[in-house]
Amino acid sequence: MALRFGIMGAGRGSNFISSLKASGAEVVAICDSNEKKLARVLSENPALEGKTFTDYDEFLKTDMDGVILANYFCEHAPFAVKALRAGKHVLSETMSNITMAQGVELVRAVEETGKIYGLLGPNGAG
Repeated sequence: MALRFGIMGAGRGSNFISSLKASGAEVVAICDSNEKKLARVLSENPALEGKTFTDYDEFLKTDMDGVILANYFCEHAPFAVKALRAGKHVLSETMSNITMAQGVELVRAVEETGKIYGLLGPNGAG
């Protein structure tokens, strides 16, 4: 069974689609508040028809194993916590928190849920 991912952030996040497909994973949803960005991704990936979201909470209801966060860096910690608590593994493609309190909340969510949280380093290195 292929791993199923959702991507939050249609700008930089769309760069993950071909890599995920090449690895045998499936992109099952994409979310962004910018409908023009979603339309561009959809035009390049017609299989995502009906799988685009502008509401993050609705996006998280999608049956998927993990979420890749490629949204604004200041949103990563709160969005990661929401995804973890929704039962999803999370990969952040940039720094995860702005304040120490956000970092503590993120660590606690990982510990509480038992889900995996990953953080990409510079140039996409894990």
